[in-house]
Amino acid sequence: MTKAHDRALELFELLVDNPDGVTKPEIDAHLGCSAKAGRSAIRALRNELSDGDTINVITNPTPRGDGPYVYTLVGSFTDEARAWFGASSKQIDTRLDLMLWVSQSLAKATDGRTVEGRKARIRVKAFARLIEDLADAEPQQRMPID
Repeated sequence: MTKAHDRALELFELLVDNPDGVTKPEIDAHLGCSAKAGRSAIRALRNELSDGDTINVITNPTPRGDGPYVYTLVGSFTDEARAWFGASSKQIDTRLDLMLWVSQSLAKATDGRTVEGRKARIRVKAFARLIEDLADAEPQQRMPID
């Protein structure tokens, strides 16, 4: 097992023991690691839980909104998780747009006959298709009938 995996298991136990959640600095202190290694542990745990589990690690601002975000372990079908999923979905859409724009810039700046150029064009096609498919999933506004 990797250190990130071991830390992910330890993080899981920390979150189970603290149902009200813990902050990122508390996670780093508990794991005895750097902020970067703490982020790796969070990513590793989310990766583990994403494979068919019904719990997730979510983040929310502190109740007063003036401190570090609080990480909690919640069931996937709770109201709290649904609210987090909605915010995360918007964030993903924004990142997809950015990845498309960067890929378009790379495609323009590279020769399509090179490996870099071919990869840039594949990314443009894939991101554009994904964004289009996600837009198709949105409810369509109906035109009023006069």
